[in-house]
Amino acid sequence: MVKYSRDAENSTKSCKASGSDLRVHFKNTCVTADAIRHMPLKKAKKYLEDVLEKKQAIPFRYFNGCVGRHAQAKMTGATQCRWPKKSCEFLLHLLKNAESNAEVKGLDTEAEKVVRVFAAPAEECGEQCGGEGAGHGGARDLPHPGQPRPKAAEAHLPRARPHQPVHVVAVPHRAHPSREGARGDQGGGRRRRQAKEAHQEAAGPDALPRRRLSALRGAVGGEQTPRQ
Repeated sequence: MVKYSRDAENSTKSCKASGSDLRVHFKNTCVTADAIRHMPLKKAKKYLEDVLEKKQAIPFRYFNGCVGRHAQAKMTGATQCRWPKKSCEFLLHLLKNAESNAEVKGLDTEAEKVVRVFAAPAEECGEQCGGEGAGHGGARDLPHPGQPRPKAAEAHLPRARPHQPVHVVAVPHRAHPSREGARGDQGGGRRRRQAKEAHQEAAGPDALPRRRLSALRGAVGGEQTPRQ
């Protein structure tokens, strides 16, 4: 239920109109409503129609960050202005609704005046609109309140499958000699070990290692000649 911010002093000589859950920007609508406040009804309607045709502009005296300047703002004594199309269309529709309500009550529409116009931000949905905020794909992805909401897709969860057998594959440790590509059996290390074993078998058990034999030759023969 819509709640009005203020009740009329004489309800027999006034009429009301309101809207809720509208797809318009709050700041633009607030500034546009402030521009038509205390205007006669006919003048307010003509003013909004001119804004839609860009003959006049809405002055932005607040909420004016990154709002450009234009010569049309001088008509209202401001420097920054815009032409908020959606906000003007909604307020124009609201004024026509109020005019129809005045005709039903038998009031003179020529003497009607916009006494109070108020724009309020929409309530935050939170968990009621899907469990997540607007920055996480929640409130912004929802349809209009008058449209049916789509059913949320079920989250994918791993489930047991008793009809399928479980295959267990034994994977050896990386240091195990039977494992393909183990660290001890990689590349040149394996070839060097095989060459060393073949040399020891060919020289016999009494042969000295290569490094020790070359050291003894150097000590006996004096200076070693550089290798070619």
